[in-house]
Amino acid sequence: MLTMATIGGLSALAGCSEMDAVMNHEPEPDEPPEPLRGGVDIDALRDRTARALGEEAFAVQGGVSFLEDGTVQDSQARSGRGDPEAEMARYMSASSRKTELEEPTDANIVYERFYNDDEVYRRQMREGDAEFGRDEADYGAFVRRVERELESFHEVGTSFEFGDPEWDEDRGSYVVEGVGLDEDLGAEVDIETCRLRVNADGVVVGVSATLLVEASERIRAVVDGETGPGITVEEPAWMDEADTNLPLWAVPVGEHPFTTVQGETVLVSSDEVVALNRDDGSSRWQFSINWEDDRLTNSSSHTVEGETVFVGTNESDVYALNLGDGSERWSNTVDTRLPHPTVVDDIVVFAGYGGVYAFHADDGSAAWTWGTDQSVSRRMFHDGTLFVSDTEGVVTAIDATTGSERWQTTLPTWNWVSPSVVSQGRLYAGSFQGSVYGFDADDGSIEWQYSTDDTTVSVTHGDGTVYVGDRSGKVYALEDDDGAERWTFDTGDTARPHPRGGSIYVGSHDGSMYRLSAEDGDVHWTFETDGWVERPAITDNGVYVGSRDGNLYAIERDTGEKRWEREVRFWVRHRPTVRDGVVYATDLGRGGGIVSAFDTHPE
Repeated sequence: MLTMATIGGLSALAGCSEMDAVMNHEPEPDEPPEPLRGGVDIDALRDRTARALGEEAFAVQGGVSFLEDGTVQDSQARSGRGDPEAEMARYMSASSRKTELEEPTDANIVYERFYNDDEVYRRQMREGDAEFGRDEADYGAFVRRVERELESFHEVGTSFEFGDPEWDEDRGSYVVEGVGLDEDLGAEVDIETCRLRVNADGVVVGVSATLLVEASERIRAVVDGETGPGITVEEPAWMDEADTNLPLWAVPVGEHPFTTVQGETVLVSSDEVVALNRDDGSSRWQFSINWEDDRLTNSSSHTVEGETVFVGTNESDVYALNLGDGSERWSNTVDTRLPHPTVVDDIVVFAGYGGVYAFHADDGSAAWTWGTDQSVSRRMFHDGTLFVSDTEGVVTAIDATTGSERWQTTLPTWNWVSPSVVSQGRLYAGSFQGSVYGFDADDGSIEWQYSTDDTTVSVTHGDGTVYVGDRSGKVYALEDDDGAERWTFDTGDTARPHPRGGSIYVGSHDGSMYRLSAEDGDVHWTFETDGWVERPAITDNGVYVGSRDGNLYAIERDTGEKRWEREVRFWVRHRPTVRDGVVYATDLGRGGGIVSAFDTHPE
């Protein structure tokens, strides 16, 4: 069974389509262009057309259809417009399994790119839902993409034999009729009509054909295209929406990044240390770390004191860098991993997994060390004291300037403990086995203990109350002096409370963010997402939090209403940083993290 199919191609390169061409009444040139003399040279036509695409403004429109059993199995359409002098271009592609497409916008899925100077904005429309993105632009890649469309024309064109060219003064181009088919194709395709249009410069301006296609075969052909020096590119209407939804900038920064904002600089430490410009994310400087142990994750963390960046690594090296230019001031090597630096007076202390090492901040010389037979599981600094705990439940207070032990307390049973906060002369800590402890911060004696339903994951303090979250989803409000229970609230899954201004903001693995009354635990509002929520950034008028659903949310602090939602495609698990109307979100991806900057009030 043979099925009729009409295929148009590369029409109206002079600026209009095969159907809608303007009647120009152009006089016939003295002779045809070289590729049409003595027979049609398809290779020469393709080369000239490709060259025109690269040197002049251009546009390409196309559709690709796969036909089987007389029906359209898959249809695609493409269009592109560009202006190389202004370095602006648009390119669209789309596909559908239901309709033979004439325009990309007719499809259920549409991909569109707008090339603007050194950036390309992307939009994907799927069943009416829009997704936006932005990359660095490669205008040459756009030209090469259009040239590849010519390759498809070439595949079709070389299948035909053509007669002599005839000038069409109304269209201002030569018309060449096809008279045969290349027998080497191996497909049973009969040509009913075939027409090639070429302008006076030897540039293809149209290909159209009506084919009889055997139902069991598939035929592929590109349709429609145009080129000419007068084509301009307008900014697409969706650019306003893209500007609202896209980050101000987004920069890949390496594995497991740790991010802080220092003045006009966003400082990131991961498998290297990078200083980014707050305004646009451009690199101010980079410092490479010499990683040697392939068994470890290449990650680092930092702290800043004055004009010095102190960097600890997941291997055994520590560094002091110049904040202004990233130059190395000093470095040192020990025999354990030291990822967590803190500066106390003129001493920089690195609490590692096998002990604590302190160096003089000015030159990196050793100040003191403190070791333990067990792995240090948690550490916290407060007012010149380092509180550490090991995997057997021993909590130690160390003078951060001298390294001397102030006190050491062993819990009654084996228990991982997390020193979390010091207030009112007490150290508060949660434990793996489901308890909260109140220690006397001066001598380490245990003043009270409260049993939770599950492993504690968060302990914070505010206004005379200790707030605790555990893996069962419970939030506990306890009196800080004796551990007496004031109230509890159950989210149903792992919960982390964050006190701020008379309220408790709770991120939960049930996918919700809660605002509770600090006085009695009553719910002011609940904000739902589709993934785990943990650590929000809370400002005077907003709550900014990432969800495991791959989105970053801005929530009105008073009402709990959504201000905006941004698809970041990763889980912003660490607390975002908010400074001067910009929220900075960090992806902790193992394959390479990303730091993104968003406008807090894009409207």
